[in-house]
Amino acid sequence: MLKMLIAVIPDTRKAKQNGNFPLRLRISRRKDRFYFPIGIDCSIDDYNRATAAKPRTDVKELRIKIDAIVKVAEKIIDEMPSFTTELFRQKFYNVPSSTDNLFSLFERVITEIRKEGRIGTANAYQDAYRSFHAFHNGTLKEHLESRTQGKSKPTLKQSILLFENITPQWLKRYEREIMGIGNSITTVAIRMRALRVILNRAITEKFIKPELYPFKQRESDKNLYQIPKANNAKRALSAEQITAVMNAPNLTPSEMQSRDLWLFSMLCNGINFTDMLRLRYSDIIREGTITIVRFCRQKTINKRNQTQITIALPPELWHYIESIIQRHGNPHGHSLIFPFIEQCKNPVEINTKIAYLIRSTNKHLKSVAQKCGIDLKISTYHARHSFASALKRSGAPVAMISDSLGHSNTATTEQYLSGFEQKQTADAVGKAFNFFSIST
Repeated sequence: MLKMLIAVIPDTRKAKQNGNFPLRLRISRRKDRFYFPIGIDCSIDDYNRATAAKPRTDVKELRIKIDAIVKVAEKIIDEMPSFTTELFRQKFYNVPSSTDNLFSLFERVITEIRKEGRIGTANAYQDAYRSFHAFHNGTLKEHLESRTQGKSKPTLKQSILLFENITPQWLKRYEREIMGIGNSITTVAIRMRALRVILNRAITEKFIKPELYPFKQRESDKNLYQIPKANNAKRALSAEQITAVMNAPNLTPSEMQSRDLWLFSMLCNGINFTDMLRLRYSDIIREGTITIVRFCRQKTINKRNQTQITIALPPELWHYIESIIQRHGNPHGHSLIFPFIEQCKNPVEINTKIAYLIRSTNKHLKSVAQKCGIDLKISTYHARHSFASALKRSGAPVAMISDSLGHSNTATTEQYLSGFEQKQTADAVGKAFNFFSIST
């Protein structure tokens, strides 16, 4: 959340009959100012003396009250997933509020996820929350601009959306509107999955009846909303393209680091950066000539059934991996293999650092691709698809590839596997129709 500045100040517009001025709590966010009465008044002289570095005895009680109010406000804002004046007013004045509505439950779930240290998931849920809030209040365009143009996020006006109002028709209308302003079907799916989690929670907590559930669960469900599946463009590099990346010429230090981290990710089962940057030297085990790296996927770390990945590297690949560690990693004796998140003090800092490194890596990978003559915007995500497709080309069974990626079923793995390369397809078609001749 954007940093808030909190202060108690006198309202000097009009003095009370006793000559004092009422004090107000002021919350500042960039150019926005929000004011809340606190039921305290005093003279300007007493206010100045109470807020001085060393207040005198006769105004110490006033200073204690002011500091206590600021502390309460800071605590409330710190626990809010997203600042809204109405929600702050409810919490600050201790006004009872109904929890049986979508936005209240969304806020509670986001807060819980943040406390678990799942910052990336919390951010995704908060983005979904703001989008549904904007749709409900007719401000979707402003929400999109705040995300894509670097503008400050519009202040959310507290409102209530009852669970009963979230119908299949409401979901279909939301999908049409956000796609109409430029969002992709993938964005729709991500936000709808977050909403589905919230509605499942609402049923568990008996806020709504199961028969009001708007999402399609089985083929026999008629007229219910089905979360769309994106037709993902294939993101796998061919063997020739991977070789070109490995031998890319004239790289700057930043490009070399980005290229090497991408190759490390690809060769290690397509490990994502979140898991890769958390790898420890203690995760490495030698079994004869084979090097084994074992770790639990970060996205399942708080689940009952954690997903453990085993990376098995033959000597020649481990030698290449070691050269990358020597160039960009910590020396032996450190806990983490890579140094990038070593100085981070909490999950928020870790998430921010990883996100920054991914953006930087993707930026430099574009330059690497250009120097290799590859007409493709390579990103960190290509590493995972390229690993899966390379195994497929080698003849590895889908079940093995699925296990290497940590997928719970082979259907997910199939989405990762690129189609046969064009030359393979053309060769196969030519072979199939070698009897066919065309007279000209």
